[in-house]
Amino acid sequence: MNSRNNFYAKHDIKKGWNHPLATKVRQLDLAPVTKETLQAVCMWRKVKLYKTGNSGLPNSLSPHLNRQVDRAEVVDALSTLENMKLISRLGYQVINQNQVEIEYGVNTFVLDEY
Repeated sequence: MNSRNNFYAKHDIKKGWNHPLATKVRQLDLAPVTKETLQAVCMWRKVKLYKTGNSGLPNSLSPHLNRQVDRAEVVDALSTLENMKLISRLGYQVINQNQVEIEYGVNTFVLDEY
């Protein structure tokens, strides 16, 4: 695993998320990348992305999907989830010139309606 994925590496990502909303998320009719991205947002309430490359969340989701996930797919998934009102962007922080951390809130009432 890339050393720049330390945030996700220390949390032992594997299939079968263990947060209270995991079962509801698994039941949603979403694209696989979108579903796994929502699982990550539910688990950590924030997403780490790099301006170049696939480090951060994209590389960390790859084992779940058995293929390399790229940054554009994760950004598209986050946009889809925001448009569906399942998540709300609360803010972001530029860690360094290459890394951005985006904080999200999960709209559990909307999730219950799906």
